[in-house]
Amino acid sequence: MTGRFGKVTSQRKLSNHLSNIRIMKERPFIEVFVEDHCSSCEAVVRSLNPFAENGLIVLRIYQKGRDDSLFATRNVTRTPATYVNRRAAFHGEFTRAEFRYYLFRHQAVVED
Repeated sequence: MTGRFGKVTSQRKLSNHLSNIRIMKERPFIEVFVEDHCSSCEAVVRSLNPFAENGLIVLRIYQKGRDDSLFATRNVTRTPATYVNRRAAFHGEFTRAEFRYYLFRHQAVVED
């Protein structure tokens, strides 16, 4: 949002979204499949780190070349590939807003 109150409004919106994520009974289990020298992979991990640091998600990162058996099991051929609760959610980069929307749309268990 633009204008002199834009930053405050954006911070409030982020705070509201984070509060809504906190009411989930179980933290979403996020798996990101990455490879070396992949700028999109780095961007995805950077965008998810704040959620993990705040305890809102469980984040696991799998590296091509080191975790090849899991790449094969999940049939991951493109990176970055992001799975939420063991289901394919994103291939390629995504915004934090898209990630939050995905969680709200697909998260099965939410406290009343």
